[in-house]
Amino acid sequence: MASFFFRDGVGQAKRAEESLTAINVSVIKISDMNTQIATAAEQQSAVAAEINQNFVEITRSALLAQQEASKITAASHQLEDLAQTLELNVKQFKT
Repeated sequence: MASFFFRDGVGQAKRAEESLTAINVSVIKISDMNTQIATAAEQQSAVAAEINQNFVEITRSALLAQQEASKITAASHQLEDLAQTLELNVKQFKT
């Protein structure tokens, strides 16, 4: 009878060991998944920051383009005024 309890105890210990091993493997897998998720989140954060920086640069470039377009418009108006003045001066010499 003692032999039965001994074998049963050994069997239970063996099953407990197998269960703990399976739990340990699962914990390692979960830990690896957490690491992958953390890495992916970090990479996404870096990409989001880069996209944000690109938007800032695009906005800055658009503002500079707008300012330059305003300068060109002003210069065009001045050129138009000069052309009209020149036309009037030329007409004076023709008559």
